[in-house]
Amino acid sequence: MNPMLARLHDTEESRQPELATAYAKDYYYVPSVFVDGEKIYEAHPGESYEECYAAVEKAFKVACS
Repeated sequence: MNPMLARLHDTEESRQPELATAYAKDYYYVPSVFVDGEKIYEAHPGESYEECYAAVEKAFKVACS
């Protein structure tokens, strides 16, 4: 397993409000992907599943590089 993958955190706002609060001012749409506190992707209205999937995949590749 890539060591960076071990650092990924899936944050569910309703179950982890204290963790989500740290990022609340930096995003509006989900999914949003942050690497070392920097937002590298945020979904947008009207985005298709395929577009979102490709963008999240790209963001994960950046996070793992």
